[in-house]
Amino acid sequence: MILKIKEMKIKVMILSVLLVLALSVVGISQPKSSGSLPCINEISNLSDKQKSQITELEKTHQTEMNTFRAERRATTDSDKKDQVYNKMQQAKSNHRSQVLQILNEDQKKEYLAIQKSGRGQFRNNSGRQCGVPNGKGLGQGRGRKGSGNCNGNFLGNRGQGRNRVNNNR
Repeated sequence: MILKIKEMKIKVMILSVLLVLALSVVGISQPKSSGSLPCINEISNLSDKQKSQITELEKTHQTEMNTFRAERRATTDSDKKDQVYNKMQQAKSNHRSQVLQILNEDQKKEYLAIQKSGRGQFRNNSGRQCGVPNGKGLGQGRGRKGSGNCNGNFLGNRGQGRNRVNNNR
């Protein structure tokens, strides 16, 4: 009797773990919603035609950027990574220009304000976007070459950890 109870508890635990893993995989594999484009949600008076044009531009842009990201990840050569980074920056600039061509003057002002404020962009834990003027981010990724924080300060050795930032080096 005691053995059967132990076997049942083990089976329940195994099934619970499998269920959690299955749900995690399903959650991770969900595609991003196209309705999450900040410019479509935040620019006033967009026509349906403008929304569909911007959505199509965004899909094309994201496909291109995913290709660039894969290219950057595939190499360890820092010069090659820099070349791809420059291509990414050019593609981003081209995308913004294409979106601006679709908008009227008032909508352009709103779009540029959204771009300047960084709304809808990746942010660090402080709620400020890296690279935004007066933004003091906490991010400490490698960046383009070496470690640094969002202020562009070089931090020296990698792997210092979040609490070991010293901007006086």
